Amino acid sequence: METKPISKETIPFKFHPRLFTALGAELVTNDLVAILELVKNSYDAYASEVIVRIYQETNGQKENQILEIFDDGQGMTRDVIENVWCVIATPYKLENPIQTYQGNKRRVSGEKGLGRLSAARLGSKLTLFTKTINSESWIVEVDWEKLANGTKDDSSDVEIDRFTKEVFPKGHGTLIRITSLHDYWDAEKIEDLRDQLARLISPFSKMDDFTIRLSNSATDEGHSIEITSHLFLSKPPYMIKGNISVDGRLDAIFTSNSESTPNNRIIKETIWEQVDEKSQLPLFDGEQVRLINPTCGPFDFEIRVWDLDVDSILELSNRFNLDRKTIRNEYLLTSKGDR
Repeated sequence: METKPISKETIPFKFHPRLFTALGAELVTNDLVAILELVKNSYDAYASEVIVRIYQETNGQKENQILEIFDDGQGMTRDVIENVWCVIATPYKLENPIQTYQGNKRRVSGEKGLGRLSAARLGSKLTLFTKTINSESWIVEVDWEKLANGTKDDSSDVEIDRFTKEVFPKGHGTLIRITSLHDYWDAEKIEDLRDQLARLISPFSKMDDFTIRLSNSATDEGHSIEITSHLFLSKPPYMIKGNISVDGRLDAIFTSNSESTPNNRIIKETIWEQVDEKSQLPLFDGEQVRLINPTCGPFDFEIRVWDLDVDSILELSNRFNLDRKTIRNEYLLTSKGDR
């Protein structure tokens, strides 16, 4: 008796609209990381300044907190909104790791395409204003709770419209306004945010093309502060700074500012010759290998080192008025967002 072959079928993967809020809660580990992701998006959009605003707005007799991320970056066209911003986990940044704008280049800092989910974690409603220098102004409104409670495919749609109000002094940029916040931002939480934003600022050199500000006002007039890297990061107890030439020569200065072992020492060595000499030693099979000339130079480097013993942590916390646990767990070892 012959059996008829079973014909293959295809069935689609489906997702419930609740995915938007579920991913925001699971993949974005906390509110501070969520804001950092949005600030990174501003950097990737070639903003020279981004302002994080957390302020109170009175609506009748009720006061509501509002969180805004405002930048003067390139902004987005309608096509980018639809085909990049509205695509969750888009590979756009992976495929475009270098952003070029007005002859300058930046390596993008975000890769997951999860900035929208960061906004979903922070609050139930999002309003996005954006404009490029040569396009119309667009406003996008998203109600994350409405999306999460939907059951039909069309419930994943968002509203987009043109707007004419002047929002961007430079004629381009993006403003993300998040309302119906899930958590209250008290003074302690805002101070934690300030510390985390400082981690985005390089302690090694002044960033002339990117500034982060934190504000408690919708207008920023006299209420914003510039975020800088923490002072103690610029004063390590030990530092070695120098360069390696194209032919493998090391030229560096070692500095010790430790109270117990103050010392300065100049280091000049041809380190590639040392590696090359060791390569002439017999290997397991009795053969010798001659290394080719190095191809990684020239480059400059700077290494800063801190002691993590109890006494050193105590000295550091007293000198810079820092919490010892924060120094050990947050600044010198890992960030909250990486745990």
